Amino acid sequence: MATPSDPRSINLQALIRGKIDRRDFMRLAAGVGAGAGLLATCERPGSALAARQSAPTAGGVLQLGITDIATLNPFVSNTVVENYVLMMLYPTLATLDEASNRVPYLSEGWETSPDGLTHTIKIRQGFLWDDGQPLTARDVKFTADFEKANKFSWKAGIVDAVASMETPDDYTVVVKMSEPVGTFLLDFTFWYRIMPQHIWEPLPDPKTFANEQPVGAGPFKFARWEKAQFIELDARKDYSFPPTEHPPYLDKLVYRIYPDINTLVLAFQNGDIGAVPSGLPVDSVDAVKASPEFAVIRNPSTGYNHISYNVAGNPYLADVKVRQALARGVDKETILGFLLKGYGGAMTTITSPVLTEWYNPEVADWPFDLDAANKLLDEAGYTDTDGNGKRNAPADRGGADVAFRLSYASNDPTYQKLAPILKENWEKLGITINLDAQESNALYQRVRFDHDFDLWISGWGITDNPPFNYYNFLHSSQYTPGSNNFIGLKDQAFDDLILATYREPDLEKAKEGVKQLQMMEHELVPLIALYYPEFNLAYNRQRWEGFQVLPGSLLGIASWQSMVNVHQREG
Repeated sequence: MATPSDPRSINLQALIRGKIDRRDFMRLAAGVGAGAGLLATCERPGSALAARQSAPTAGGVLQLGITDIATLNPFVSNTVVENYVLMMLYPTLATLDEASNRVPYLSEGWETSPDGLTHTIKIRQGFLWDDGQPLTARDVKFTADFEKANKFSWKAGIVDAVASMETPDDYTVVVKMSEPVGTFLLDFTFWYRIMPQHIWEPLPDPKTFANEQPVGAGPFKFARWEKAQFIELDARKDYSFPPTEHPPYLDKLVYRIYPDINTLVLAFQNGDIGAVPSGLPVDSVDAVKASPEFAVIRNPSTGYNHISYNVAGNPYLADVKVRQALARGVDKETILGFLLKGYGGAMTTITSPVLTEWYNPEVADWPFDLDAANKLLDEAGYTDTDGNGKRNAPADRGGADVAFRLSYASNDPTYQKLAPILKENWEKLGITINLDAQESNALYQRVRFDHDFDLWISGWGITDNPPFNYYNFLHSSQYTPGSNNFIGLKDQAFDDLILATYREPDLEKAKEGVKQLQMMEHELVPLIALYYPEFNLAYNRQRWEGFQVLPGSLLGIASWQSMVNVHQREG
């Protein structure tokens, strides 16, 4: 198994924090291929590997509590809860370990040409789709080409600079780039779930395909789905899964669906489920910790929560002074202390202070100052012209009372408390705020695909690659339905610097570009970066052990590696 000192491991956090040059990263990536013989192809039971293992007692059914799932279509899914299930079914080329190292999974390794224009990826032999068909390089090429052609989601942006993919044999993919992108391999190998070409290519409308009988190649296979009740997966015992190097110990995984997090936590405390993968609400942490039956793991997020503006779709929010005024109306101190109870830290831009080598400490946050916010609105021409106590838009923007919908997931307890605080402060500015709570999956569709919102409270799970984050979230070319840019800001100087930084192969120059982008982002205010949370992941330690903890809530204790390793506690 690859370790942080092994040349087959790529320490992403070291790269992000500036400890590894991107050219050294490419050298290490090539080392993955050189050492791939140490990670043999997937071994069957009875192999030398199986004989060496003294595995824990196999068997058992682990039930995890989740909120509802809308789709199992990996091309359009982009929620944390759906990810829990999909990563059990569809492998990626690389995965993470506990130290945020990229380690081989479906791939044996890869290498990059000195000019950065050619990447050669070796695919591990022995992976089979659930229907018995072999997983090959053609499936990798199909997945990338299919995403790029159809633009199902934000992942299409990862392959923007891919000129072509070739498969000279069944287990080799050669990627030709139109221009070098410094972190292409980091993003492509980790984010792209590989899909079976023979299942998806014939579909007449893959975007709306519900995928209710998934055919995967992961450590678990689909068994059944009772809508709004549960999803059941069976363990695949037919081969080992690198880097865990053994099949799952469990017989089954059941994702038990609850209408809200509070009902879910109660079910956990009553023993109906064995784990809470998305984390406990802060109000429940102390009570759960008090019981010796449960383990609670405090796991920092590599993402952040935010309030996004619909800059392209709302003429008032297209005015930068309105956006700056709203930013001054957010009391982050209260949010962190009262709502999060210290389980998190403040953000100033989309680059987290956790990423110390990329973070620009010279960018000061917008202070909570309602007087300054009112002054900005006055200067921008938003005044009460009809004497009703509400600000009116300037005459050239219709002159109506200024009102915004504040959209948030109705099943998120933190957002339920946050939204009224924001409403109270912003209405002191003479702006009407209409609270717009909706079930998370329906809201996701409305915001991400229809761009039907004004202000949206939401969050990202893993945002550990700052150059790609700016390109993915804020470059105007990525403002398309279903993408991660639903804001729609268009500023040419900002766009130019984002693109140059994203494509910069020199690490020091890329870091400098990211720091300049933070300064520009602060003034343009396309969104309000609120806080990075810390998650309290919980499981029943009297019944289960072997959980593996990976960064953030997107993986946490619910990763496929964790589910392969978890087993019943003996005694």
